[in-house]
Amino acid sequence: DAGRGKALKIFFYIMLGLNLISDCSFYLQYIFLQNAATPPVPAADGPHPDLRQQLIAILLVLAILGSIITFIMWFSRAYKNLHALHISSLNFEPGWAIGAWFVPFLNLGRPFVIMREMWEETQYYYLPKEEKFMVSSSAIVGWWWAFWLIGNVMGNISSIMAKSLKGIGSYYTYTEFGIVYHMFNSATLIITLLMMAQMQGYEKRLRQYVDEQNNLPPESTVSREPLAPIVPSGNILNTQPE
Repeated sequence: DAGRGKALKIFFYIMLGLNLISDCSFYLQYIFLQNAATPPVPAADGPHPDLRQQLIAILLVLAILGSIITFIMWFSRAYKNLHALHISSLNFEPGWAIGAWFVPFLNLGRPFVIMREMWEETQYYYLPKEEKFMVSSSAIVGWWWAFWLIGNVMGNISSIMAKSLKGIGSYYTYTEFGIVYHMFNSATLIITLLMMAQMQGYEKRLRQYVDEQNNLPPESTVSREPLAPIVPSGNILNTQPE
């Protein structure tokens, strides 16, 4: 289970690298179009994407699928950990950490709400009473979600454009948009990596706090039940496998 977090980071870095490579490829295609009097293929033959772009696109799809699966597995485990601590302020059942991504319309906002809950409640739980006000701002979570939504819209626009390439003008527009789109995706990945790095620290401190409370002698626990052990959600928790 500890390998899950490592796999997630690896997928994100692979996606970041592929986005940068794709940007370079789009730029080369743009230079080619500037020097060409006609599209890369005759319009009568229909749009046939460049082989290089096809290969990069296939690799990106595989990396995206792997990162989505791994991220949702981590997301679900992290939310279940908070439920195991009987935190009454959580707004949703653990199953929504998965379901929220797949229910139409709800998936436009509920994953963000759950992520913000994890961000804030994880810190709030382990901070001493006099330091509760020091919970760090969840602004980066908002930026992450905004970039995620905008990136999805841009991805849909890119797909529509790719299916309607008819003349050199449309190839120009598609190529220019592709450069901007992949640059935006790179920014989204960087924000996600920064957010996950901070969550790694919060989850590590939460686990240490739970372990410390469970290891206190009986006279020091103030008659409270042992806290539920934190199940590692991956290397992001920096823990040992289950």
